[in-house]
Amino acid sequence: MRQRGKTAIQARFSFQGKRHERTFSSGRTLQDNLKTAMRWQAVQKEELKLRSSRDHGSVKFCGMTLESGLRLLDLHYRAEKKTSYQGYINFLLQNLEQFPFLRLPLEELQRSDVTKFRKDMQAPYTVPTGQAFLRGQGRVKGKRPLGEKTRSRATVNKYINLLSIVIDHLNEEHDSDFENVVKTVRKLKGADRKRKRRVTDDEFAAILSHIPAQDASDIVEFFTFSLNQGTRRQETFNLTWGDVDPANYRLTLPHHKTEAHDDEEGGQIRTLTRTACEQIQRLRQHYKAVHGRAPDPEARIFTRYQTEATYSKIFARAAREAGLQDIRLHDLRHEATTRIARDCRYNSTLTKSYTGHKDERSLARYSHASPRDIHDTVQQLQVQNGRDGQAAQQGSSPPSDTAVLEADQKEQTALANLIECIRNDKKSKSLLVNFFTSLSDSL
Repeated sequence: MRQRGKTAIQARFSFQGKRHERTFSSGRTLQDNLKTAMRWQAVQKEELKLRSSRDHGSVKFCGMTLESGLRLLDLHYRAEKKTSYQGYINFLLQNLEQFPFLRLPLEELQRSDVTKFRKDMQAPYTVPTGQAFLRGQGRVKGKRPLGEKTRSRATVNKYINLLSIVIDHLNEEHDSDFENVVKTVRKLKGADRKRKRRVTDDEFAAILSHIPAQDASDIVEFFTFSLNQGTRRQETFNLTWGDVDPANYRLTLPHHKTEAHDDEEGGQIRTLTRTACEQIQRLRQHYKAVHGRAPDPEARIFTRYQTEATYSKIFARAAREAGLQDIRLHDLRHEATTRIARDCRYNSTLTKSYTGHKDERSLARYSHASPRDIHDTVQQLQVQNGRDGQAAQQGSSPPSDTAVLEADQKEQTALANLIECIRNDKKSKSLLVNFFTSLSDSL
């Protein structure tokens, strides 16, 4: 590793007499670029070793297993900053004894192994002591009890998708056509049901009223901004003062969920909502009044806690104390997207500029318009179209004689006022004389 400039890092290594190098400078700090460079170097070395040991005349993977494929995919995702399957990969690698088929050679992998894995993932599992309390199951006689949980159908299907991705990734790396038996296993039905939980104003006020007093100042602002702008928990947690520009209604997110799919570097740019702009301006004024100076652009806005998961736990606890059920912190993004879509008259292009969704399908999963909202929007459009039609109809009719006389009289009055102003202003009079003199000379 070599430092290039102030924050850039150049990763270099040699493999079989060939030199490989790449410079990383897109991170904010030197440490960010160093971590990215180290991940890239580890992935490149692993991939080069696999490519050098493969047998081009065979479809076998030289004894490769799903475990080694998971580790290779983990390195690849870390280098590409993909986090969608990170927790699932870690769980499988930490529970290899529970799933012995992960250590079988891929040539011996059978469809029945994947089917048994699907059945095992549907079975209830025990939550460790202490973790059950943090997940909102409450105290029982002052102790943190053990609890049983079951994985949702969508989660089980995602684990099966992960195994299929591993085999496809190995096929791509080895340039082979090994049969992916995971794709022959049927997925669980009913897993792709959309969550339509909305948060009303009364429910949100009840949640805020049950937040502890010592945490209220920061927690309330955190939840309020999530509802005003519709940002994800991670995006709100990592938000800095330099990321928001209320004067230009601009929100820049250097790190977000879909950053690996961005076409350009530098972060995703969204449009700030009016309520979010007002909130940021109020928080900035409060910071100046307390500290006597402007906030550091690199400093986080919400600094009460150092982990983003704490905000979800406080939200769940406050909702439980308020008597609300089946409500999560991420539901604020659903509610915010629905409100923004309504304010944008359900124009998907405008709505996505606020929420950051990439396509129509993902936007549809978060926008839950009620029949009342649709009816009110249609009524407003009809009223607006009626006004525009009346204005166009009035504009298309020929003007009357009285209207023509009134217009001529207004023009004559305005011309007389202009002449009077020129007479009273010597400078304007001289400029006007010079203009007509030059005009007559040119003619």
